[in-house]
Amino acid sequence: MECYCSRYAYDFYVTDNEGRSHRGDGKRLEDYHAFGKPVLAPADGTVVEARDNIPDFPHPGTGWIDWRTRDARGNYVVIRHSERVYSLIAHLRQGSCRVRQGDLVQRGQVIGECGNSGHSTEPHIHFQLQNHPNFYLAIGLPILFKHFEMQDIDSGKLRRYALGYISRGKKVANIPDDQNVAQHDKEITEVMSATVNLWDLISNLVLCILTISGVFAIFMRLVDVIQSILQLALGI
Repeated sequence: MECYCSRYAYDFYVTDNEGRSHRGDGKRLEDYHAFGKPVLAPADGTVVEARDNIPDFPHPGTGWIDWRTRDARGNYVVIRHSERVYSLIAHLRQGSCRVRQGDLVQRGQVIGECGNSGHSTEPHIHFQLQNHPNFYLAIGLPILFKHFEMQDIDSGKLRRYALGYISRGKKVANIPDDQNVAQHDKEITEVMSATVNLWDLISNLVLCILTISGVFAIFMRLVDVIQSILQLALGI
């Protein structure tokens, strides 16, 4: 799912020690380590939207997607965490969603299972933060993760983080840590609020510049058209 709201999104796969996402030839959904695994709420919040009726594409690992699906996200859950912070968790397994609109959820609560619904080439989870509940109107937000370890696949170097960003192509894992969770949550909420305000300001500024540039370009094009018409009319 490539669009403006997904610019900071992540696709998470489950791999074995050899970096393979499936057993055997990977022709069946059940061959994939991620398929059917529980999916947890990333933070406390309120469910504003949930979908659970889209079939899982039964041909993983072929590079094909279910182009006939009604929604690229497949089965998904949208959670409101604060005024302008919403999370989207997509490609859930059909029939696995455990929450509905209006439900209050807590961080770590099971909300569904990993599937292969929507535009998905193999079982995985699409995760993003956005500033609006509507996927098509939202602006994507950078995501700060906490209590995780990240390993470089090439060098094997492993580092642990209390708070940080995840890099593309790295192997990551959760680090259970119940100490000072409340304090960490408070710090993260403050950082996220500041980040959201900053990105709102930048996004609005960019949109204003693009709008002004577009109007100016249209105006100059109109001037060129008028000049051409006058030249034809006057025979210049």
